[in-house]
Amino acid sequence: MDHPVITDYKAYADIEKSIRIVHLSDLHNNIYGNNNAPVLNSIAKEAPDLILVTGDMLTKNVEDFSIAADFLHRLPPIAPVFLSYGNHEYRYRIRFKDSFEKFTEGLKKCGICILDDETTLVKINGVSLEIGGFTGNGSAYRRLKKTVYFKNIPEPGTKSDFRLLLAHNPELFASYEDTGWDIIFCGHLHGGIVGLPGGRGLVSPSGKLFPKYAHGFFALKNQKKMVVSSGLGTHSINFRLFNPPEIVTLTLGKNTAESEHDQT
Repeated sequence: MDHPVITDYKAYADIEKSIRIVHLSDLHNNIYGNNNAPVLNSIAKEAPDLILVTGDMLTKNVEDFSIAADFLHRLPPIAPVFLSYGNHEYRYRIRFKDSFEKFTEGLKKCGICILDDETTLVKINGVSLEIGGFTGNGSAYRRLKKTVYFKNIPEPGTKSDFRLLLAHNPELFASYEDTGWDIIFCGHLHGGIVGLPGGRGLVSPSGKLFPKYAHGFFALKNQKKMVVSSGLGTHSINFRLFNPPEIVTLTLGKNTAESEHDQT
C-alpha cells in the first residue's frame, strides 16, 4: 500500500489555547517501511498535543500482537496517548484472553490510557478535556442491521472545557448525536474501500453499500461533530482505490475556521 497521507481538519472550541490532535485507527497489523518508522516519523513531525487511537490495531483470527504492540509502544514519547477498542479487539479479548491481557498490560505500562466504556479527565495546554472510549458489544457491529445502538454509551461529566469520544464505528452516528460529547472520533469503514466524493465510500465492513460517513469531518445533529479516519491498514479486502491510508490531524481552538463535510 501507499504511505499514509496526512489529512488536516480544524474545529472551533471555546478554549484559551489551541490543541493539536493526531487521530489513528485500523492499523490491522500492517507495516510500512522499517517497522512502521515512516508512519511514526510522520506523526512526530505533526507535533501533536495528544494522540487518539480508535481501535482495530489488531486483526481478527491472527494471534500476533507484536506489530501493533511495537507501533503503539512508540507513540507515548511523542504525545499522551488515549486508546479505545474496535471490533477486532472486542473479539480478541474473548478468543485469545490471556494473550490479549498481556498485550493491554504492556500498553498501560508504556503510558497508554485505555478507555474501555469509560472516561477520563486530562489537562492539555491548560485546557480541561474529558475523553471517553466506547467499546460496546457485538451488537454494535452486526452486519446489515439498523445502525442504532440500544445499550449505554459512556456519557461525559460536567467539569471539562471540551469533550471527546473515541467510538470505533461511525455507522452508529444516530446514537452519538444524543450524547453529551462535542466531537466523536471513529474509524472502522476503511474509507469505504473505494473513495467517493463528499466523504462517501463504496462499501462498509458490515456489507452496506455507499456508507454515509466513510471518511471525513462531519456536522451531525445537536451541534455534534464526527471525525472519521480512513485508517492505516486493511484486512480481508486488501485493496483501496481513491482512498489512501490516512493519518488525521485536528486542531481545536478559537481562531480556527472549521473545515468539514456538511451533513446531507
